[in-house]
Amino acid sequence: MYFLNQLFTLLTLFVFFTKSNAQTAYFDKYGKATEESSAYYKRELVNPPSTYRSTYISNNAIYFEGNIISASTTDETENVFAGLCKWYYKSGSIKQETNYSTSGELDGISKEYYESGKLLKEINYINGAPENNFYTEFDIDGNAVKVFFEGFENNSNDWDLYSSNESEASIKNGEMRLKSLTEKGTSRYINVESDLSDFSIETNIRLVKNNKGAYAITGLIFGFKDWDNYWYFTITNERFSVGQIFEGIRNIKVNNDYSSDVSLTEENKLKIITNGNRLLFSINGTVQYALNQPSFAGRNVGYVLYGKQVEAVYTELIIKEFSSGIGSKSSPSGSSNVKSTGTGVIVGKEGFITTNYHVIENNSSIEVDISQDGITKTYKAKVVTVDKANDLAIIKIEDTSFSPLTEIPYAVKTTNAIEVGATAYTIGYPLALSGMGTEVKFTDGKISAKTGYDGALNSFQTSIPVQPGNSGGPIFNKNGELIGIINAKISNADNVSYGIKANNLVSLIETVEGIMTPSNAGLLQSKSLEEQIKVLSNYVVLIKIR
Repeated sequence: MYFLNQLFTLLTLFVFFTKSNAQTAYFDKYGKATEESSAYYKRELVNPPSTYRSTYISNNAIYFEGNIISASTTDETENVFAGLCKWYYKSGSIKQETNYSTSGELDGISKEYYESGKLLKEINYINGAPENNFYTEFDIDGNAVKVFFEGFENNSNDWDLYSSNESEASIKNGEMRLKSLTEKGTSRYINVESDLSDFSIETNIRLVKNNKGAYAITGLIFGFKDWDNYWYFTITNERFSVGQIFEGIRNIKVNNDYSSDVSLTEENKLKIITNGNRLLFSINGTVQYALNQPSFAGRNVGYVLYGKQVEAVYTELIIKEFSSGIGSKSSPSGSSNVKSTGTGVIVGKEGFITTNYHVIENNSSIEVDISQDGITKTYKAKVVTVDKANDLAIIKIEDTSFSPLTEIPYAVKTTNAIEVGATAYTIGYPLALSGMGTEVKFTDGKISAKTGYDGALNSFQTSIPVQPGNSGGPIFNKNGELIGIINAKISNADNVSYGIKANNLVSLIETVEGIMTPSNAGLLQSKSLEEQIKVLSNYVVLIKIR
């Protein structure tokens, strides 16, 4: 017996050591241990005792970096992380950055990104759960969505978990279990501060067979005010129902209709979502029924369960409020507090950008979106210097993820640059957060006068159509040379805009250490207008002011 005990102790220590101190391990795409020959990525201990780095097998690009205080050799989901941990796409773009406490609990801001670099999701974790169970999600255009998430890890949302001779309810390990002990049935619901006008509600439900072989009738109740006013969407043995109770009167839409999409052995994803003025009801990704979107008497959402001695299991209740109004509806970086936007043009390989002073005035922080070769990345920037008199500013990218550029492909022209009647064009981001989108826009026109508004000598007049958001954008001549910076328009006149002359920009650039005035003359002169735009668009940026 003593020998067996010692052997067991040694085996335990070996397993613990292997799990906690593995030098190199190979995993498949789902984080499960595999052989090197079939691995998707490799994880290595690079700085004992807990700093790990993982790389993709195919191109050796970084996959993960951070601290793992308990590293599993069999399943990455069993890891215990600490501090700031980062995951990456194969392209090198950041995929996720998440903060953990020293004990491995989610703590602080977690961000997920599209491969383009735009923000996908932002969650502030407190004690392992999203703050107030809400987080913000963004589509590819930056439209903000308010999301309520119930993961059933604890009862922070105060579900009524009472037990009686009629029903029982419990929450544990990411599940809520509900039992109905009588034919009367039971329910549980909570109040969610969401506007049910443009929304989706989804959850996972697993049906449990009772000892007589029967399945429960269970599903969602929503828009619930009281038992005289609510909607329901329920499933049972290959059947589903949809209906409304309004002022105590039952309005049945679907009554126990057959659906082959209901699973009796796996979880069923029930989803209710608005589509225009329609409300769609789906089971496991397939629409079962649609109706004109109704109004709702209340905001309570929860579950209902019918049947004697029946049980159901619920996981992940998610409510998305598409019309939440948080932040800018088309904020490209997913920022919830972008005050305004403008345009800038890169003038220095180290990340120096010029724009208008009025674009960056009174900012608390600045972000720039740079789109190159179809991929957009967002960087933080700071003000370097300003010229208020000429409405110019130079900002610089201050972000460790930014790599210096190899060249600036244009020249700044100051001599004989402004000739009345000459063709000129701008590239910029007009109304980027107000309907025109975040794709760079081209407009052209003629130089109308050598002076600006009210005869100002530091600027000139053009017929280039511009909109709010074009401010700070470059003005190029037909040879692709920079001759000015857009800074104003006359609102009550057609196609009257003004640009600050490039010689003022050169004077400002010369005051900044580490930057040379762009002088790549002739590079674009022989190219067509379309080719010039394609090249120069990579150096025109969207500026977002918080």
